Amino acid sequence: MGPRLSLVLVLALGIALATTGYVLMGLIPAAIFTVFLVGGLVAWLLTTYGRPADPERIVVPYLLAVIFFIVHVFEEYLTEFWVAMSELTGHEIPEFNFLVIAAFIGPVLWLTGLALFCLRTEIGNYLVWAFIVAMTISELAHVVFPFVAYGHFTYFSGLYTAILPLVPALVCAVRLVQDSRKPAD
Repeated sequence: MGPRLSLVLVLALGIALATTGYVLMGLIPAAIFTVFLVGGLVAWLLTTYGRPADPERIVVPYLLAVIFFIVHVFEEYLTEFWVAMSELTGHEIPEFNFLVIAAFIGPVLWLTGLALFCLRTEIGNYLVWAFIVAMTISELAHVVFPFVAYGHFTYFSGLYTAILPLVPALVCAVRLVQDSRKPAD
């Protein structure tokens, strides 16, 4: 599959994921999803689009970031993130919808992205970048949520572990940018 067809598929995937996020969780979560989907698209287009990166340099930090993301989702589950977000947004988010998005679709998508990345596909490169942006930018929304919800900084569901995936995701980003700057073989 060529880069142009991959770009069309990535755009369709992004629209489908943002729409699913909106339907299951409401406007604010969908906006956060859109940030990492568009951010991943921009990062991919500026770096590995048309020249898929070597997976060897990022597999371990990427898997660590996914593991830390799952730990983070467990904290969100234990502290009823769907309830906190429902109160924050005024949009009722059922527990089931939270679990479908955060505990199923998220990990499956991120691990599928890594598998496709290891096969050196364009879609895999995009998904890896979307994951990196999600873990380095979108997860930081947990720091903003207390101010929006309570007017000051205090605990908000998921706050303690939101930072965990950040470091290995940044390692992945740095390595992908470094590889993208190397001359083509």
